[in-house]
Amino acid sequence: MKRFRAWVLVLAGCAFPGCGGQQAAAQPALARVVSHAEGYRDLIKDGLCQAKGEDLLLDDMEDNDYLIADAEGRLASWFTFNPGCTQFPIGDKTTAFKMIPGGADDSRYMAATIGKGCQASWSGGGFGFQFLSHVEVKGGVLDSTPCASGYDASGLDGIAFDIAVWRDDTDADPPAADPQGVRRSVRVQVCTSDVKNFNCHGYNLTLPDDEWHTVRLTWKQLQQEDWAASTQKVAFNPARLDKIQWKAMVPTFHFAIDNLKFQKGSAHTPPLKSHIRGISYESLETDYHNWKARHLFTCPDGRAEVMINRTFGTGTSESTGYGLLLAVAMNDQATFGALLQGFQKRKNTHGLMAWSFPVCGDALDDANSAADADLDIAMALVQASQKGWKGADYAGLGKVLITAIKDFATTTCNSKLTVLKLGDAWGGCKEQTQYLNPSYFSPAFYREFGKFIPEQAAFWTKLAQDSYQLLGQYQSKMDGLVPDWGFSDGSLREPSKYGYEACRVPMRIATDFLWHTSADAGRVLTNLYSLVDSVGGPYETTLYAASAKDLNSCMLGGLALTAIAGNPAQVAPWVDQWLSTILHAPTDTLGDNPYFQGTMRLFYLLLATGYFAPLSGG
Repeated sequence: MKRFRAWVLVLAGCAFPGCGGQQAAAQPALARVVSHAEGYRDLIKDGLCQAKGEDLLLDDMEDNDYLIADAEGRLASWFTFNPGCTQFPIGDKTTAFKMIPGGADDSRYMAATIGKGCQASWSGGGFGFQFLSHVEVKGGVLDSTPCASGYDASGLDGIAFDIAVWRDDTDADPPAADPQGVRRSVRVQVCTSDVKNFNCHGYNLTLPDDEWHTVRLTWKQLQQEDWAASTQKVAFNPARLDKIQWKAMVPTFHFAIDNLKFQKGSAHTPPLKSHIRGISYESLETDYHNWKARHLFTCPDGRAEVMINRTFGTGTSESTGYGLLLAVAMNDQATFGALLQGFQKRKNTHGLMAWSFPVCGDALDDANSAADADLDIAMALVQASQKGWKGADYAGLGKVLITAIKDFATTTCNSKLTVLKLGDAWGGCKEQTQYLNPSYFSPAFYREFGKFIPEQAAFWTKLAQDSYQLLGQYQSKMDGLVPDWGFSDGSLREPSKYGYEACRVPMRIATDFLWHTSADAGRVLTNLYSLVDSVGGPYETTLYAASAKDLNSCMLGGLALTAIAGNPAQVAPWVDQWLSTILHAPTDTLGDNPYFQGTMRLFYLLLATGYFAPLSGG
């Protein structure tokens, strides 16, 4: 990596900070490596346009030429593209794309590029390769013939590669200077021969640092961008691959890839039944690491906190709870331990977590708790202890927190109904002019808490039963939907709507259905499914109170998963509809890029694939 950084400084003519100094001695040799453009040598070669699925290698760059590896007869040539940028190296009809010394692990070569001055409206340039049936070089000019109908990779599941992205002098910028986290972002594009107007399917990838990272993507994760009219959008067809390319998302860019392969199958088996195909555990890891790169921040004292708003630097107990649950599900002990430090630092006098605070700061915006967050943190502690993780007394911490939730975040209304409050200082019974949040109700976790602390089992069982009683009353007043807010007598808090609180209800209830085959959960989900199905599916935006532009995983993912109970055969097509229609432009605030929607994406995908599971046996 250091050799590559020195090479960049030479090519840029010291345009980036850091030129000279300790790296200056290496510059002459590195300049000779890349300062002379190379033409093509005469060549005639034919390629096959269908994958056998036996040799998955696309290119490890070790042959140091402009063609991908000759595996299974594949043929493709590397190229560069840019919107009026200064870019190195160049790969076009007369200049052969040049690999650069260095790479991931012990690699000798990598595909790399640097550029600056691109048109801001188009973002940056990049590089890629095109699948070919024939290539011929005469007189130093490359003449290539693409595969007529595209390269057929229909028997394969996706691609995997190593990637590093550098930000040059912007590394020290505060999050507010990069509110969407795009300065270390690259869009991976897989173009097919049936795509119109260059709107290739792709994935917006964000890296947390300038180290090498392995990325695994399945075809199902790829989406077209939002600027094209709906008539120009097509379903991704892996039988018609044309190009695979990497495109910077900012006008000044600096990145490299290595060890590019197709993917086939998964080394992991989900603990619960998967309701969809085409999403592997490895691809979920990519989504998870993308989420961490955008939202997780490590503080100087070693704790980690999840930032919900990069402009204001805000963190919450909710984001901490989600982070801990995701870390357990993805077997990420290091992140779990760092987030737990943040929880320990933010506990209030009841032993619950203060709900709002400045990330990495010492102060609290509000010391009162939010019950959903404490439930998630407690469940994460239970699962960490069940995994046998070391580093803290997770079982002991979990039992203390579960008991504190019981004592300070629940109450009894009219001497009979047990309800979950909004936190230790708000929410509760209607007769006390308080209200409730149905998306906080977590019956799956209640059942697990009862197993974990048997002497509390009767309490948690009753809380689950009473929660379902309220959900049924709410649904009866909303044609099967649930409201953002309601009262303990089953009435709705106006204005009643299915919004950004209620869109989490399917996650909470689907968890109970999948973990415990709960009949109550099945009824709630079936009620939701019946309504969604009656209007044509989750894409119908009249179902929720948000605008028609709110096409994101909280809205679409939750409604798609209602089919798990209502009609399991409908889950896969609805998930396809969900993943193919959400907004995902890098600066979009209504799609999955922001913290909340991106978090819901992960949870709904984990549920749909069977990777969010109980460790108690269910």
